[in-house]
Amino acid sequence: MALEQDRWTAALLFNAVDSISNKLSNEDVRLWWRAAWFLHVEGFHESRLNAEQVRRDLKYVEAL
Repeated sequence: MALEQDRWTAALLFNAVDSISNKLSNEDVRLWWRAAWFLHVEGFHESRLNAEQVRRDLKYVEAL
């Protein structure tokens, strides 16, 4: 689908992560992805997180 649309949408990304999580039988993948997404949106785009808030969730991004 991303090839058809010539880009990744948020919906496609979340669907891909769900699929990977299911294939690996690892629910943590979904949780790690959501932490990474939250950091991306709230930390990068919106600049609403302070350094400590980013630091606390960094371990989940590294696990992903």
